[in-house]
Amino acid sequence: MRTLAQEGLEAIWQRQGTQHQREQLQRLIRLNHAGEYDLGAATAGKLIRLAPWIAEYWHQRAIARFEQRRIHGSLEDYWQTLTLNQFHFPAALGMAQCYAHLENAARTVESLHAALRINPRLEEIRARINAILRYP
Repeated sequence: MRTLAQEGLEAIWQRQGTQHQREQLQRLIRLNHAGEYDLGAATAGKLIRLAPWIAEYWHQRAIARFEQRRIHGSLEDYWQTLTLNQFHFPAALGMAQCYAHLENAARTVESLHAALRINPRLEEIRARINAILRYP
Protein backbone atom coordinates (compact mmCIF):
# COMPACT_ATOMS: atom_id res chain seq x y z
CA MET A 1 0.00 0.00 0.00
CA ARG A 2 2.84 2.36 0.85
CA THR A 3 4.48 1.85 -2.54
CA LEU A 4 1.18 2.53 -4.28
CA ALA A 5 0.77 5.79 -2.34
CA GLN A 6 4.34 6.84 -3.14
CA GLU A 7 3.84 6.08 -6.82
CA GLY A 8 0.64 8.13 -6.73
CA LEU A 9 2.48 11.11 -5.27
CA GLU A 10 5.23 10.83 -7.86
CA ALA A 11 2.63 10.71 -10.62
CA ILE A 12 1.06 13.90 -9.27
CA TRP A 13 4.45 15.62 -9.09
CA GLN A 14 5.11 14.62 -12.69
CA ARG A 15 1.92 16.33 -13.92
CA GLN A 16 3.30 19.81 -13.47
CA GLY A 17 3.76 21.95 -16.56
CA THR A 18 2.51 21.73 -20.12
CA GLN A 19 2.10 18.50 -22.06
CA HIS A 20 5.45 19.10 -23.76
CA GLN A 21 7.16 19.73 -20.39
CA ARG A 22 5.67 16.51 -18.99
CA GLU A 23 6.92 14.59 -22.04
CA GLN A 24 10.39 16.06 -21.55
CA LEU A 25 10.29 15.04 -17.89
CA GLN A 26 9.41 11.46 -18.84
CA ARG A 27 12.34 11.45 -21.27
CA LEU A 28 14.61 12.74 -18.50
CA ILE A 29 13.41 10.05 -16.09
CA ARG A 30 14.07 7.38 -18.73
CA LEU A 31 17.62 8.71 -19.22
CA ASN A 32 18.33 8.44 -15.51
CA HIS A 33 16.77 4.97 -15.27
CA ALA A 34 18.97 3.88 -18.18
CA GLY A 35 22.10 5.18 -16.46
CA GLU A 36 22.62 7.98 -19.00
CA TYR A 37 23.59 10.44 -16.28
CA ASP A 38 25.69 12.80 -18.38
CA LEU A 39 22.88 13.27 -20.87
CA GLY A 40 20.34 13.33 -18.03
CA ALA A 41 22.14 16.13 -16.20
CA ALA A 42 22.58 18.15 -19.40
CA THR A 43 18.94 17.66 -20.39
CA ALA A 44 17.73 18.60 -16.92
CA GLY A 45 19.85 21.75 -17.01
CA LYS A 46 18.19 22.83 -20.26
CA LEU A 47 14.74 22.06 -18.90
CA ILE A 48 15.45 23.95 -15.67
CA ARG A 49 16.46 27.03 -17.66
CA LEU A 50 13.11 26.88 -19.50
CA ALA A 51 10.90 26.04 -16.50
CA PRO A 52 12.74 26.51 -13.19
CA TRP A 53 9.50 26.14 -11.20
CA ILE A 54 9.18 22.42 -12.01
CA ALA A 55 10.57 20.67 -8.94
CA GLU A 56 10.92 17.29 -10.63
CA TYR A 57 13.41 18.69 -13.15
CA TRP A 58 15.64 19.67 -10.22
CA HIS A 59 15.12 16.29 -8.58
CA GLN A 60 16.10 14.39 -11.70
CA ARG A 61 19.21 16.53 -12.15
CA ALA A 62 20.11 15.88 -8.51
CA ILE A 63 19.91 12.15 -9.18
CA ALA A 64 22.08 12.43 -12.27
CA ARG A 65 24.63 14.64 -10.52
CA PHE A 66 24.89 12.24 -7.60
CA GLU A 67 25.60 9.38 -9.99
CA GLN A 68 28.23 11.55 -11.68
CA ARG A 69 29.78 12.00 -8.21
CA ARG A 70 29.01 15.73 -8.33
CA ILE A 71 27.79 15.56 -4.75
CA HIS A 72 27.71 19.28 -3.93
CA GLY A 73 25.77 20.04 -7.12
CA SER A 74 23.38 17.23 -6.27
CA LEU A 75 22.82 18.70 -2.79
CA GLU A 76 22.03 22.10 -4.30
CA ASP A 77 19.46 20.52 -6.61
CA TYR A 78 17.85 18.55 -3.78
CA TRP A 79 17.57 21.79 -1.78
CA GLN A 80 15.91 23.49 -4.73
CA THR A 81 13.53 20.55 -5.14
CA LEU A 82 12.46 20.91 -1.50
CA THR A 83 12.16 24.67 -1.88
CA LEU A 84 9.70 24.18 -4.73
CA ASN A 85 7.93 21.16 -3.19
CA GLN A 86 8.19 20.94 0.58
CA PHE A 87 6.57 17.49 0.53
CA HIS A 88 9.18 15.89 -1.74
CA PHE A 89 10.52 13.33 0.74
CA PRO A 90 12.60 11.53 -1.94
CA ALA A 91 14.63 14.76 -2.20
CA ALA A 92 15.23 14.72 1.57
CA LEU A 93 16.33 11.09 1.27
CA GLY A 94 18.62 12.03 -1.61
CA MET A 95 20.18 14.73 0.53
CA ALA A 96 20.81 12.15 3.23
CA GLN A 97 22.53 9.96 0.67
CA CYS A 98 24.75 12.89 -0.36
CA TYR A 99 25.67 13.71 3.23
CA ALA A 100 26.41 10.05 3.91
CA HIS A 101 28.72 10.05 0.89
CA LEU A 102 30.44 13.11 2.36
CA GLU A 103 30.69 11.24 5.70
CA ASN A 104 28.68 13.89 7.51
CA ALA A 105 26.66 11.80 9.95
CA ALA A 106 24.95 14.76 11.62
CA ARG A 107 23.61 16.14 8.33
CA THR A 108 22.69 12.63 7.18
CA VAL A 109 20.54 12.13 10.28
CA GLU A 110 19.08 15.64 9.94
CA SER A 111 18.03 14.90 6.34
CA LEU A 112 16.55 11.54 7.31
CA HIS A 113 14.54 13.24 10.07
CA ALA A 114 13.30 15.76 7.49
CA ALA A 115 12.11 12.90 5.29
CA LEU A 116 10.31 11.36 8.29
CA ARG A 117 8.58 14.64 9.08
CA ILE A 118 7.22 14.64 5.54
CA ASN A 119 6.41 10.91 5.44
CA PRO A 120 6.27 9.36 8.93
CA ARG A 121 5.64 5.89 7.50
CA LEU A 122 9.21 5.41 6.34
CA GLU A 123 9.98 2.77 8.98
CA GLU A 124 13.21 1.63 7.31
CA ILE A 125 14.50 5.20 7.71
CA ARG A 126 13.97 5.05 11.49
CA ALA A 127 16.14 1.94 11.56
CA ARG A 128 18.82 3.68 9.49
CA ILE A 129 18.83 6.67 11.87
CA ASN A 130 19.20 4.35 14.86
CA ALA A 131 22.09 2.55 13.18
CA ILE A 132 23.89 5.82 12.44
CA LEU A 133 23.39 7.08 15.97
CA ARG A 134 24.65 3.80 17.45
CA TYR A 135 27.78 3.68 15.28
CA PRO A 136 28.84 7.23 14.44
